[in-house]
Amino acid sequence: MEDLEKKVAELQKELDHAKRRNKTLKNRIRRMEEETKKLVEELDTKEALESVLAEERDDVCPDCGSELMVFNFPNGKGVTKCKRMPVCKYTKPLK
Repeated sequence: MEDLEKKVAELQKELDHAKRRNKTLKNRIRRMEEETKKLVEELDTKEALESVLAEERDDVCPDCGSELMVFNFPNGKGVTKCKRMPVCKYTKPLK
């Protein structure tokens, strides 16, 4: 009978320990999910900001993101072309 009571007590301790560990793991998973959500939101914000900045900059190709080069012609006109030409076909007349 004592052995049985001892075994039940040991099993109860193991069960209590498992419950505490389970609660700890659930809390850790919840924190990790929250951190991941924040990082995804930051990444989305950063990508959106970079996209807007790239669109507003004159020195970045809007098609591929490479640098743009300016070509001035003797007649006073010029164009901006992508540095990756002929792979990227972006061209814009200078104003």
